Amino acid sequence: MAVGDVVNFLANSATSFQPASTVEIIILQVFINQTATEVGLTDGATKAVQYINTASGGFQTMPAKRLGITNTNYFSISPSSANVGFSGIQIK
Repeated sequence: MAVGDVVNFLANSATSFQPASTVEIIILQVFINQTATEVGLTDGATKAVQYINTASGGFQTMPAKRLGITNTNYFSISPSSANVGFSGIQIK
């Protein structure tokens, strides 16, 4: 992949997405379903998350927020989340 390429990530369970060591990505939109309760950044030990109110059910998107991810601080979504993902752009 190269700078400027679109990065799409899809998953069917609680997971994380960690770019290669020299890659940086700006996440533009996160897609979630009614079982996702938190999404954010992790370094593998510590998490910085936004808790999601999914009481209304159905598929949702997070409010328009940008997340910058690297190999050190990367994308995380949990728990037991199915049909989730994000779309972003590689910036480095």
